Amino acid sequence: MGYITTLTANNDLIHQLPEYPDLGDVLYHAILKVAVEKPVQVERTGMMVHESHHMDYGQAFLIGGGQAARVLPASVYYRDKDAELNVLRQLADKQGYVLHKKRKT
Repeated sequence: MGYITTLTANNDLIHQLPEYPDLGDVLYHAILKVAVEKPVQVERTGMMVHESHHMDYGQAFLIGGGQAARVLPASVYYRDKDAELNVLRQLADKQGYVLHKKRKT
């Protein structure tokens, strides 16, 4: 399989994108650069490239306020039937909590 990249775009600047003749080339280089430097600001676009990972895995990110922060250091394997539960467990453990299932009533 391939890789997938997380990027954000500032909608206040999105009207400028049609005027950017080499946008594809600039994004291509920013995505390659993210392996070395994180995150990568895409000049004059309001876009930011945050990370790139294999598409069989997932990364937990919190996106808002014009920024993105990786909330877990490890990737989650998407083909695992409990991928979402594993993310919740890792988040709870990171904060010093234990995740328990509710009792059926």
